[in-house]
Amino acid sequence: MGQLLNTICQECLNEKNHVLGIGQSSLEISMNLLKGDLSWIEKQVSKSTFEKIKLLEKNNQKDKPPGLRGLSCDFYAKLFECKSCNTVEVHNDIVIRLDNDETFQVKWNCGECNGLLCIAEKPINEYACSECGSTLLKVIGEGVWD
Repeated sequence: MGQLLNTICQECLNEKNHVLGIGQSSLEISMNLLKGDLSWIEKQVSKSTFEKIKLLEKNNQKDKPPGLRGLSCDFYAKLFECKSCNTVEVHNDIVIRLDNDETFQVKWNCGECNGLLCIAEKPINEYACSECGSTLLKVIGEGVWD
């Protein structure tokens, strides 16, 4: 369930469809994480980040019976902004929680300049086109999906 945002650059006519929110697969992913299956997380993050998460999870499992994992993950597709490029990208906002209250927030980098992204704070039409850099983005469609 989530939001759909479709934009067009009025300069270069580049169209983008932004699918935000969370789907039915989240329940299955959460159940797998409880069982210690980290394969979904591995596909979402860099190799070095995944190694850090595995180490945190392993250290959290000391003195616990097999099969009982203290790992949960919140994730939600959101718009992330690059303050340097003034562009947006869709990524999963992923927060991994261990039952010892330790948390790990996945960080994303800009596909253009490699700068650190943060959750977008402005309306989407206030960002630049990722293709030509024009600030003439226009929302041409909005909706919800279930």
